[in-house]
Amino acid sequence: MKIVEVAFDIPVDKTFYYLPGKFSDNIQQGVRVRVPFGRQNKTGIVVSVKNRVNIEGDYKEIIKVYDDIPLLQEEHFSLASVISEKHFSSLGQALFSMIGGLPLKYSASVGADLLLKRVMKPSHQNYSKKYL
Repeated sequence: MKIVEVAFDIPVDKTFYYLPGKFSDNIQQGVRVRVPFGRQNKTGIVVSVKNRVNIEGDYKEIIKVYDDIPLLQEEHFSLASVISEKHFSSLGQALFSMIGGLPLKYSASVGADLLLKRVMKPSHQNYSKKYL
């Protein structure tokens, strides 16, 4: 059984775990999801998908997956980690700042164009070497 780690655009440096439910076949790192969060539903970004082995507890299920393809690649997660450590923000805030105001609903062709314009491969290698 899988478990999904999700980060939110909130000033809390913590990720939260959810069950993929009916989305277990197409859930992947870098997609946006709608999940229950307290008394409301929030949009988050999938940070990782793991096998549920060492994680104990009762988890809620993902309500919706917004993206067919990942918006963020591994390089973006590395850069977001550096940003969150150096600039006192959460991982979720750094990830959401990378995708900007990308709409939740878009067609595949429009989505691909928006991705090319808004979410380009970062040149974080230079950033990491300079500031680490």
